[in-house]
Amino acid sequence: MMALSRYWLIGTVACSITFSAAALALDFEKDIQPILKDHCYKCHSGPNAKRKIRYDNVRYLSKVIGNEEHSVIVPGHPEKSLLMELVSLAPDDTNAMPPPRRGKPLNITQKAMIRKWIEAGASLEPGAAAPAAAAAPASTGPDKNAVQEWSNTAGKKLKAIFVAVNGDQVTFRKEDGSQFNYPYANLSKESQEMAKEFAQQ
Repeated sequence: MMALSRYWLIGTVACSITFSAAALALDFEKDIQPILKDHCYKCHSGPNAKRKIRYDNVRYLSKVIGNEEHSVIVPGHPEKSLLMELVSLAPDDTNAMPPPRRGKPLNITQKAMIRKWIEAGASLEPGAAAPAAAAAPASTGPDKNAVQEWSNTAGKKLKAIFVAVNGDQVTFRKEDGSQFNYPYANLSKESQEMAKEFAQQ
């Protein structure tokens, strides 16, 4: 197997979970706000919110939603949204949100829901999701056949497609079609969970 240094890239790129452009919007109040409440309110609520970014109040939250690159939330562009970037960092990264000592990191499904909400326009209006969205909960999770971002225990990252789990090895396929194996034990906890989930599908 070729040296991992040729595959793994250090970076802070957000998780590459892809959704159809026609995907229905999630409802902010029902689907997104509970995630922010559980993971972000400790630092980002009330008049003393960190960096004056408040997630507990729709009026204040709307002020950090904009079209400038690296705004907290850039509608339609999770890859440009600071929120998506920070929640996608490895838990031990000093810039990760929430900070390691302030709360539990978001799980794969929660990150996917926020990404989908931003892709769909980051609407704060109640009832933005059509009823049909609730009939397809699987669409809020990562796509097994799409390129995902994986990380190892050292915090290095790689974009690849999951192929299979073979014993203590995980087989990945790069975008150029080539495949390689990587020790399951050397993946980060989050990537291990995603590989396990994909293997069961």
